Amino acid sequence: MNQLTLTAGLRTKLQRVVGLRSRATISVILLGIFPMGARAANGTLPGAGTGVNPYLVTDYADLAVVATGTYSSSATYRLVADLDASPSDTAHADSGLAPIHLTGTFHGGGHTINQLSIHRPGQDAGLFGILSSTATVDSLGLVGVSVTGSHNVGGLAATNLGGVIQVCYSSGFIIGDTATSYVGGLVGTNSGTILFSHSSSIDSGDSGIYVGGLVGSNTGAIHSSFATGTVNAGRVAGGLVGSNSGTIDSCYATGAVSATNPNAKFGGLVGISSLGRIHDSYATGAVTAYGDSVSLGGLVGQGVDDRIDSCYATGRVTANANHAM
Repeated sequence: MNQLTLTAGLRTKLQRVVGLRSRATISVILLGIFPMGARAANGTLPGAGTGVNPYLVTDYADLAVVATGTYSSSATYRLVADLDASPSDTAHADSGLAPIHLTGTFHGGGHTINQLSIHRPGQDAGLFGILSSTATVDSLGLVGVSVTGSHNVGGLAATNLGGVIQVCYSSGFIIGDTATSYVGGLVGTNSGTILFSHSSSIDSGDSGIYVGGLVGSNTGAIHSSFATGTVNAGRVAGGLVGSNSGTIDSCYATGAVSATNPNAKFGGLVGISSLGRIHDSYATGAVTAYGDSVSLGGLVGQGVDDRIDSCYATGRVTANANHAM
């Protein structure tokens, strides 16, 4: 079995957050224990879609058939090998893979999906379009992803509506193409839980409202996660999160953040935090404003009735602005 290696410190944190007590239990949560004899092939999925006998996903054809909705959104799936998704670049008249609606579970097994393309102008875009409150995605990496969309746009998920994302990551390019975009390297809009995940994606939403290295807009909880990608935005941007009204705990961002529009709000960690909580987190990326009348800061661009403790920022802040925090 392809196991995901955990450091002692990460294992201790995972135990504290989700209440686990043994390495064996951690392996069950991250990977599941499933039979390895059968393998998926060319769009026909072996398995029964249950926790003990999940549907097995081996190649791009398998992933594409999951996206069509042929198999239940409430089922359990498991990726059994690193997957080449480069055929998605020319699929569906060059619009790429259709986003998956998941109410069940997708176990990545420590594997990666490589060179995934999703280009959906006027639509939400991400590997998963919607993760419902009953959905879980774990141990999955997206490498070299290219995602373009409107409204909610993320490498892993456009919208996480109360689901759980743990030990996942993304790298590549994420772009929001309208003024109503919520763009994140991993998730566009999050009202669920994100644990031990990260993104190195370059996020660009020059006309977008909220852009973050990891999450565009957060009203949920983000724990022990980080972002290293560059963030370029027009309105509200953060190295980790664009807009935060939820909880950010033990997180950091190192990517540079910049904005060009007047009245922009952006920071090294969070663009704007309203009624949110940020704890034990930091930012090191440079923050640069090219417009006038902006609010910017090394840690948070603008805070409104939020709680921030045990946090710091070291990045250079450069402004053509009226004020800086």
